[in-house]
Amino acid sequence: KTVRRSLDHKSGVSAVDVSNDCRLLASGDFCGTVHIWDLEQGVKTKELAGDGYIYEVKISPDSCFAAATCDDGYAYIWNLKTGDSDAKFHHGKRVRSVALSSDGKFLVTGGDSGFKVWDRDTGACRSYSEAPGSALTALSMTPDDRWIVTASNRGSIRFWDRTTGKSHCIVDAHKQTIYSMAFKPRGGYFATVSGDETVRISSYGPRS
Repeated sequence: KTVRRSLDHKSGVSAVDVSNDCRLLASGDFCGTVHIWDLEQGVKTKELAGDGYIYEVKISPDSCFAAATCDDGYAYIWNLKTGDSDAKFHHGKRVRSVALSSDGKFLVTGGDSGFKVWDRDTGACRSYSEAPGSALTALSMTPDDRWIVTASNRGSIRFWDRTTGKSHCIVDAHKQTIYSMAFKPRGGYFATVSGDETVRISSYGPRS
């Protein structure tokens, strides 16, 4: 069954994410607004205000929170039950990527030179790790929260230990910049897309 709906914004749409249970969709636009949509009904349930162009938006695994990165250098988090702003975190001038842990207790923000791990409740920055020799272009987290995975403008993937912030291994995945990545919900595989005109599916660790 194919269902087609138009979920409209008042400006260009720059980011999108779907919740793990496929009930919610979050979309961010050029003007700094994140819309939350009920996919079954095709209606907007929340309108969340950031500040500036939305680079990336993510819904937490439990669908309780949404996070977005804006061109004002901040990552924003909203409570999806109330629609209220939960917190914001100042990464720096260029913050492009965001990832949320499975329990929603911490988030990771990524910019040109590296990434920061934040405690969502206290707002404290737990750690900062710099990606040497290349610009960080995308990041994600493995479903078990063990690894933070970053992509670069040189086509490489780097796995970082979340608890120590130390680099674990590097994989030369593409010949050009990697723009996005996504993990299989149960782990074991992830996909990357690149300017070298390829989508690559890679395995890591134990498969399930």
